[in-house]
Amino acid sequence: MARLARFALLAATLILTAACSATRPRMALNPVVALAPASGSATALYSLEARWIEIRRSQAAPHLPGVMEELPTGEVDSPNALILALTSEGRGELIASPRITFFGDRCVRVFDGRGESYIKDFDVDEQRRPKPIQGEVWEGIELEIAVTEKDGVIGVDASFFQSEIGQYPFPTFETRLAGHVDEPVQIELPTFSTSEINWRHDLEDGEATFWMAVPKPTDRVDPNDPTMIVAIVQVREIDTDSSAYRGKAFLEDF
Repeated sequence: MARLARFALLAATLILTAACSATRPRMALNPVVALAPASGSATALYSLEARWIEIRRSQAAPHLPGVMEELPTGEVDSPNALILALTSEGRGELIASPRITFFGDRCVRVFDGRGESYIKDFDVDEQRRPKPIQGEVWEGIELEIAVTEKDGVIGVDASFFQSEIGQYPFPTFETRLAGHVDEPVQIELPTFSTSEINWRHDLEDGEATFWMAVPKPTDRVDPNDPTMIVAIVQVREIDTDSSAYRGKAFLEDF
């Protein structure tokens, strides 16, 4: 039986949608995008800038005391100083720097990872031959941001997510299709692990700067000192009437 061709995608992916959902991103777009708001709405324009840093938890702890807590997140007074502290002297590695412009009625999702296809089921074609049905499983890092108003306070709902595919090649089990007693087929059973943090940060004077961290779901090197992905995030309202804000990078030095 001919097997499906596998694919591997390595890409930075950006999706802007009217409402966040559980569906993971599936297409690559330009990493700097402004999406028009819904018709008739008058929402503010925002800039999102983030730095993703890969670092051991023990190396991050002196600079991010909250990284040892159950919910590793906190406010940031000086993002550039924090980035320098985490990446200097070989402590951590800067792995991504997404920058996006978006309207406040949109959910911004940034995904950096890869996908694998697998055989999740079988059908039969017109000649009653087995026809594989393809599925997809994804692993990578994802940041999801939405500016919302709750109880009269405008804030940033943030979700930081990391997933890892488990055993590869995927485990399989053998079965038979009805009417094909002599031709067994193999269905693949991918597994994956995830880690996620969700938090809300208030916008003060139109700005929120914070950090979030998630451990690698499966750290085989040292589970007691896992590798963390730290996101340093800055969301800022843009004054569209002022040319001083247009195209400005708020995390200027990195």
